[in-house]
Amino acid sequence: MRWRVLCYHVVEPALRREFGRQLDAFRGRGWEFCSLSEGVQALRSRDGGRHERYITVSFDDGDHTICEVAQPELDARGIKAMLYLTTDFVVQGRVYHTHSPRPTAHWDQLCRWLEAGHEIGSHTHTHRNLAQCSAEKIGDEIEKSSALIREMLGVDPVHFSYPWGQYGGAARRYFSDTEDWRSAATIDRGWNRVETSPYALKRDVIEPDWPNAKVYLLMRLGDIEWLYAGQRRLRGLSYSR
Repeated sequence: MRWRVLCYHVVEPALRREFGRQLDAFRGRGWEFCSLSEGVQALRSRDGGRHERYITVSFDDGDHTICEVAQPELDARGIKAMLYLTTDFVVQGRVYHTHSPRPTAHWDQLCRWLEAGHEIGSHTHTHRNLAQCSAEKIGDEIEKSSALIREMLGVDPVHFSYPWGQYGGAARRYFSDTEDWRSAATIDRGWNRVETSPYALKRDVIEPDWPNAKVYLLMRLGDIEWLYAGQRRLRGLSYSR
């Protein structure tokens, strides 16, 4: 099995067609779309699946355009996506770690997202960099997020993504020490294979207006492990300032 997970944050209305064309381009090149849960199950079972290459669409944070712009394009193609939700963003009604705060999806929209067959995971409660948190704070961030998703949406999240892609030892231990979580995702590019830890899933961050050539080049570079180990360290330095 070879599996890629795409990571988006925003799909502006002006880029709706470009987003749809990206999805069509992957399918046209022989990729098989699967849900995040299906991909994780195949990894855990070491099942090669029916196809050589699988791909999953995911989103971080909870920007309003995920439900308003991206979801219709996904639904029209029968693609089931994952939304990793930062719950306090929804409570506050804005994605507040950006320079210009943006409105988030509201709970009713997120209910309709689930009703359409998409998934919701946790992206912490306040988008804290877990690599800089104590074990107690890590647990608090994750548990608050899970409880609010359960209360407002009626589902128990079992998939997680690390804010800023930072996953220090304490955060990794949190997931390895519990049976409540099936996966945790990074933003390190590359293939997920049967030997990949489900608590360090790789994802390719892309933008809907990127030309296909750029998307495929970055995905090809994603298997250069030393390159992305260095990038991860640089991200950690940047977000610690």
